[in-house]
Amino acid sequence: MSPKQKLLERAFKLSLNVLQNVNFLELARLNISDFTRTRKMSFAALMVFLLSNPKAAAALSLRRYFSKIGSETNMTQQSFSEARQKINPTAFEFLFEQVSQMLYKDKSSYKTYHGWRLLAIDGSTLALPASRKLEASFGCSSGSGLTSPTARISISYDVLNDVVLHGLIDKYRTSERLMAYQHLEQHKPISGITDLFMFDRGYPSRKLINALNAKKHLFLMRVSRKFNLNVDAADKSDSLVNIGNTESPMLIRVIKLVLPSGEQEVLLTNVYDLSLGVDDFRELYAKRWCIETQYDKLKNKLAIENVTGRTEIAIKQDFYISLYLANMVAFATADANEANVDVSGGDNNSERKYFYQVRVNYAIGVFRDDFIKAILENSPRKQKKLVQKIIDDVRRATDPIRPNRSFPRKNHSRDAKFHHNFKPAT
Repeated sequence: MSPKQKLLERAFKLSLNVLQNVNFLELARLNISDFTRTRKMSFAALMVFLLSNPKAAAALSLRRYFSKIGSETNMTQQSFSEARQKINPTAFEFLFEQVSQMLYKDKSSYKTYHGWRLLAIDGSTLALPASRKLEASFGCSSGSGLTSPTARISISYDVLNDVVLHGLIDKYRTSERLMAYQHLEQHKPISGITDLFMFDRGYPSRKLINALNAKKHLFLMRVSRKFNLNVDAADKSDSLVNIGNTESPMLIRVIKLVLPSGEQEVLLTNVYDLSLGVDDFRELYAKRWCIETQYDKLKNKLAIENVTGRTEIAIKQDFYISLYLANMVAFATADANEANVDVSGGDNNSERKYFYQVRVNYAIGVFRDDFIKAILENSPRKQKKLVQKIIDDVRRATDPIRPNRSFPRKNHSRDAKFHHNFKPAT
């Protein structure tokens, strides 16, 4: 088994070590008296249940959980809700970040571009259940009288390795650019690796460019017309432009591309290596699109907006649980894709017209079904077998990768996809 094929196994082991660590309990509980008495569901069991991301009605999900672990115990929805209110969302954030950083412990486990780690930062919103408390906690976006509770979220994402590195959830009115600064402050660099951050049109500013330069990060960002008159006036496809002024000059490389739609795309970068030309930057910026598909995975496949509680604590717990699971599923699919390549001798299947990759939706379903058993298994040998079963099951469902396909972006209404009062039975 190659190093890449061991990602999920390592992630399970790390998760278990964290959950069983006494210091983690101190981090997780909101009050020192919490989880000191024997309950129907211990702290570790409650964490694992929540990490399995149950989306059915709480009573049904709890019944399935106790059945899966072979226990005749049951727990009321009220007792469960009271218990989860004792867990600090920071605990899930800590676990998620520990697992995300695990990827970079072994240089053979992750991909780079020209030796750079490609990181995209982008934000989105979460539609939340109608609740006065959630309105007060997060604010509102649309609807009659702005009464639809909505949270602002943002992630820092490794586009080549499909891993979320850092996540933020805050009030709806929080600026995405402010959240970008928070990502940079919390960023964990890798020794010997240069990070290149990519941003869409809502982010560029001279202050952000200064912040990136100060931390010695590379960047590539798209800008809109009128961001800077000197940038607009540049008449070459590749040029150096002063976006500052005579007293405080700021030279930046400006790349101008024409998209298939005929629209002009303008990029700013501090990559001054002339061996990289216009077409290289076209290819490089196109990789930023992966963060859009990551949000699609979070919202439409992991159903991040189908929240399991109506409190601020529950919403934040669900957010970091979803990021954790997104990475675990990424490790499972990376393991399976690597196994597919190894089996076929290097190209997945030399007689196929397309390269095939794992179907993410199917991977999430398999992972959710087997997650609890795998993470609760104390025997390393049995856990390894359970992890291998997940990988083998995931490998059975693949889709072809058809290159150069594009789809128009659609505007979606604010109508929530999920309703808190109508939980599915699945």
